[in-house]
Amino acid sequence: YLEKSEDAEKAYQTILGLKPDDLAATSNLLALHLMQPEKQAEAEAEFEAVVSRHPPHGAGLLRAIRALVHNNFGEATEALKPVLENDHSDVFDIYQGFFILVLRLAASHGYGDKLLAWLDEQGLSDRYWPLRVAFDAYLHGEARLMDVNPEVRGAAKRIFEWLNAPRRLAPPASVPHNKPKGRRRRAAA
Repeated sequence: YLEKSEDAEKAYQTILGLKPDDLAATSNLLALHLMQPEKQAEAEAEFEAVVSRHPPHGAGLLRAIRALVHNNFGEATEALKPVLENDHSDVFDIYQGFFILVLRLAASHGYGDKLLAWLDEQGLSDRYWPLRVAFDAYLHGEARLMDVNPEVRGAAKRIFEWLNAPRRLAPPASVPHNKPKGRRRRAAA
């Protein structure tokens, strides 16, 4: 829903109108506002109150999102490290959207390859090999998925599709049409 921010905001506000304590809607709205410069001040004001309602791994993902929005790669990886080191099963279930958002933000802010290198340096690539393969394919092309064995490829393909969904669903860029060239006129002498 983060790709269509106006629709997303309306949906989250509707949910909060019905259920004011809904943590998912509150958190998604927070993430959405963090990414909108005109609403960042509002998001910053409520950030700690929302984050404190999450378990450490959920809070870590929100902190990583915030850091990447502010172009702070070091802070993002500092927040991400305990999330990945502690094997929280719901990181890829309940918090899947936030995790995908972290990866998309890293890529869009030019930190994609740096994040891959960080995963390798931290020894996390082996544990999360399908994730690493999918993110590499997201950064460098889907053909990279063919470089791994079929067992890994299946899981990596699903993750790649989640990452790539906004690109796949985006309207095609308009291609300028070349006007047919007519005969040139000679300048009068």
